Amino acid sequence: DLVALVVFVVAVLAVIGGIYGKPIQGAILGSTVVLGVIGFAMQDLLGNIIAGIALEIGKPFKPGDWLMVEGRRAEVIEVNWRSTRLRNNDDVYIDVPNKTIAGSIIVNLNFPTRQHAVRLTIGFDYGAPPNFVKDCLVHATARAPGVLSAPPPKAFLKDFADSAILYEIKFWLEDELRFNDIADAIRTNVWYEAQRRGLRIPFPIRTVHIERARPAAPPTLEDIRSPTQMQPFFE
Repeated sequence: DLVALVVFVVAVLAVIGGIYGKPIQGAILGSTVVLGVIGFAMQDLLGNIIAGIALEIGKPFKPGDWLMVEGRRAEVIEVNWRSTRLRNNDDVYIDVPNKTIAGSIIVNLNFPTRQHAVRLTIGFDYGAPPNFVKDCLVHATARAPGVLSAPPPKAFLKDFADSAILYEIKFWLEDELRFNDIADAIRTNVWYEAQRRGLRIPFPIRTVHIERARPAAPPTLEDIRSPTQMQPFFE
């Protein structure tokens, strides 16, 4: 469409100057000024259009792909001249300007295949043996509906936090639309499996030390006399 518009304008100017013999310098100068004013006023819109052309040429995603946009999972519904329309798991539509997407890191969860890994973090008590906890997490994750059996889920000791040892579950899924249900099923299974094995998922703990200042001793007679004796009249 843009190429057709440019060709049309050039053809009109060529007809005016070549066939009708009219001077086109004024038209070119006037159109340049007008285009400059319009371009300045529509710089955001033009930026989105140019970014849309870049996305159409590069094709980092297509309708139906799931993207990670600002920490939120959303499915691509449409890519038009101005914006990219997305839809999250709650059927809420998100309209993102093309310039914003083109200028940020694009995380395509469905490329090169729809199968991809996801990670969840869960904390357990410091007294629980790590291998015992990992076995509990893998067993609970593998029984959750929607989790792929191959590759199998894994569990890692992630960090020693203030109130718990943090473990990370890595599992694979194919249908990103079911992510919320799958994550809920995994966390539910982990709670029941921990109860059966006698493992405790601790809550945040904070230890508070209160120091009470000792009351000041009452002044002695000597403390009262000292400033008085500094006066010559009371020596």
